[in-house]
Amino acid sequence: MTVTKKTEKREHSSLLLTLTVGKEDVNACYDDVVTGYMKTLQVPGFRKGKVPRGVLINKYGDALKDETAGKLIEQAIEQVLDGDELPKEDRPLVYSMPEVGEKPVVNLDKDFTFSMTYDVMPQVTLGTWKGLTVEVPNVQVTDKDVAAELERVRERNAIVRDKEEGAAAAKGDYVTVDYCVLDERGEPLPDTAQDGMAFSLPAEGEDGSFRAKVAGMKVGDSKTIEEDAEAADANAAAQAAVSPDEAAAKKQTVRVTLKAIKVKDLPDLDDDLAQDVDEAFHTLDDLKKNIRVRIEAHVRDVTAERAQNAFIKAILETTPVDLPNSMVTAQSMEKWEHIAENFGIDGDSLLKMMSEQDGDEKMREMRDHLREKSTQDIREYLVRKALVAELQLDATDEEVNAEIERRLAMEDSYLKNARDYYENDEAREGVKNALIRDKLVAKLSELNTVTKAAKQSYSEAYASEEADHA
Repeated sequence: MTVTKKTEKREHSSLLLTLTVGKEDVNACYDDVVTGYMKTLQVPGFRKGKVPRGVLINKYGDALKDETAGKLIEQAIEQVLDGDELPKEDRPLVYSMPEVGEKPVVNLDKDFTFSMTYDVMPQVTLGTWKGLTVEVPNVQVTDKDVAAELERVRERNAIVRDKEEGAAAAKGDYVTVDYCVLDERGEPLPDTAQDGMAFSLPAEGEDGSFRAKVAGMKVGDSKTIEEDAEAADANAAAQAAVSPDEAAAKKQTVRVTLKAIKVKDLPDLDDDLAQDVDEAFHTLDDLKKNIRVRIEAHVRDVTAERAQNAFIKAILETTPVDLPNSMVTAQSMEKWEHIAENFGIDGDSLLKMMSEQDGDEKMREMRDHLREKSTQDIREYLVRKALVAELQLDATDEEVNAEIERRLAMEDSYLKNARDYYENDEAREGVKNALIRDKLVAKLSELNTVTKAAKQSYSEAYASEEADHA
């Protein structure tokens, strides 16, 4: 089939694709449709397969042309979109379903032309990306930072044991409880019981739930406690993108039965601890040096990431990025599913739960927030992609392998399987992207003015990330 095409760019990175099928192919397709029905259609007065062509056309002419139009559209789209006839920038996004306009009527004396619209990958024309001034973090690793991480190493190597019989639960203890929510009559509400719930005991006032109020209880004790229903999980407010004040609006009564109390015995800060962490460490000083090296590596990594973000945000001020609605919607849905996953449910269940709990207005605010964040994330990604292409940056397999070896040299015993991790294609791609990011930051730093923010310690700059990355 001979198909000619014409493209027209539309707003919001959509494209109007017009396809034309020559009249010879139109007639061939029409003949195939007619012939097919002549062989299979049962018409009164004629044996099956013996219906004259003229009779069939006179009786079903409009329907035959309508089916021909559908086949022409289907075949032309398949030929153009599944083949190599369209350049990459004119191909539809995977989550953008092409919408065919009004289907034309087949005229056997003319070519057959129809149009469809779909979203394409936005094409970014970079604005000003030289001569800018950006500020980057200025983080110094201090002895206090190393000492704080050393305490976390002690925590990870602590021995957990049952607390002495008859002792009361106290701040820092690990407890196991049976839990349920009570109604106004003091009876357990259906589907609220949780047996064997385990957690560490916070200090009074650190947690809006019942957890802090378990302090003073002994194994076997039961207690009725009033708590903030929605603030019971401090992470819920953050994951749902609402303020703690908004999340703490409701109260509920719960019954807690203490089943077990455990305490941690921390190891001494000595050479034995270092050797327990990794046999490569002979002394405590060896462990401290390793901790400093890993923290400094994390500082370099995060500083590079924030420097890249600073450059991109500055470039975006003069770089318009016209995003298609389908792209923003897909990203928003992905973020929503991630939030639901953190709650241990699927996206539809979270939608129902929040709709019943917070109402339609709160849900609209949530959706608007996700769309705004998705829009910003996509714009930043596309500008970075355009910069990498403009500067022709890449990372070779040799560079990736060398970076992996450098990272492995810093790992300790609780990451002994790291080499297996880096054999994964996704992990290697992450290393490659980090190397390209570093090259991008280095190049942009040459072409722009970089100033440093006020000096901070690691703990001050990355307090919320320390436990995950140090």
